[in-house]
Amino acid sequence: MGLFSNLFNKKISYLGIDIGPARIKLIQLGFTGKSVNLESFGYIDLVNDFIHDESAEQQQKVVQALKSLVTQSRANCSTVIASLPTYAAFISVINIPKVAAEDIPAAVGREVQKYIPWQLDQVALSWQIAQEHSVGVSKIKDVNIDSRGKYSKIESKQTDFYRILATAIPKNLINRYAATFQAAGLKLVEIETEAFALSRSLTLAANKLTMVIDLGALSSDLYLLDGNLPVLSRSINVGGTTITKSIADNLGVSWDQAEQFKIDFGLNSTNQQSLPPAVMETLNPLITEIKYVLDLYQGQSDKKIEHILLTGGSAYLANLTAYLMEIVPLPVYVANPWEKMIYRSDLKAILEKMGPTMAVAVGLALKDGH
Repeated sequence: MGLFSNLFNKKISYLGIDIGPARIKLIQLGFTGKSVNLESFGYIDLVNDFIHDESAEQQQKVVQALKSLVTQSRANCSTVIASLPTYAAFISVINIPKVAAEDIPAAVGREVQKYIPWQLDQVALSWQIAQEHSVGVSKIKDVNIDSRGKYSKIESKQTDFYRILATAIPKNLINRYAATFQAAGLKLVEIETEAFALSRSLTLAANKLTMVIDLGALSSDLYLLDGNLPVLSRSINVGGTTITKSIADNLGVSWDQAEQFKIDFGLNSTNQQSLPPAVMETLNPLITEIKYVLDLYQGQSDKKIEHILLTGGSAYLANLTAYLMEIVPLPVYVANPWEKMIYRSDLKAILEKMGPTMAVAVGLALKDGH
């Protein structure tokens, strides 16, 4: 199954292509002054394990899907920025002591090496300074007094740190992405983690904390964004197919029937035909992560999380927003990546339905545009 559309014929910078485990999405944008025009878009369903499966057969499946997607969406650009799932890369905020500018790369590398399973020469490491800050550091200083002995005096001083947002991506994965796109007749110019793409496609308040939950087919990612800067990311093995499988198993129905049941009744706890408790419990790992992040930041940060935005293919699961608001004391909304774009009015209904699914691809296509 696929959906494709070509809207205008104007030259743009990049195609944003998001390769998910169940669907590949494409967005092409055009920029005129401050306006952002939706040029073409499309998706094609393809169950794949491109990140873990390095076989030639898997690569060829993705190559053929990319060719079909570009052709049928009538995209007129061959330069691509692609997404990388959070679990396939290292992305974190680290602290390093304030050093001379020329010494920052080495200091970042030493700190990142503590947390990654690869050697530094095996990854592409990128970083940016998120903040400069001072931390009070206490030390004990011995002070001698008369013949009766000595006592210890605690002295405090301020130590300056850089708060660094660092990302490390395995080079062999980058090379495999580049070869795959090249085989599809496309030129990959950059790989970006989904967190950065989402921070660009969503409307976020400056200096405010926003929690973004990207609900995918096989897994979900939870991000905390400070303005448009990702400061935390976590992956949970709960997705739309997790719920569908649980419905099928607990109700003894086919996969297609379980999908329809999920669409019709969702998480409506007041409906007599709602999902059984065993199905609702499949969301427990996700709920646990949400509560953990809320407790962590609400208790330790001077900033408060303002609201939760939902993206991904399962964001429109019936009654999900209401269900989450019963559990967490925050407003919950379904994200709208089309909010600041120009597009044909007759596409409004279908774009609203597709919005959460296309949010990452939109953010990729916006790179260096606006």
